[in-house]
Amino acid sequence: MARQRAGRIMVGRMAREDSFEPIPADHLVQVYIDEAYRAKCGRSPYIGPMVSVRVRSATVKVLPH
Repeated sequence: MARQRAGRIMVGRMAREDSFEPIPADHLVQVYIDEAYRAKCGRSPYIGPMVSVRVRSATVKVLPH
């Protein structure tokens, strides 16, 4: 899906074709996502992997196809 940069998203009975655009690891939106996870999870031992560089590389913007 990410390699093809397109796919189908299904929510309940709704399905739609979308495109995916990678978001650079240094993009400001990545900082906001990480801050939201830290605010939600606090000192959880799981927070590290949730805000890692590897995870950032998998973040995409979903665009209508």
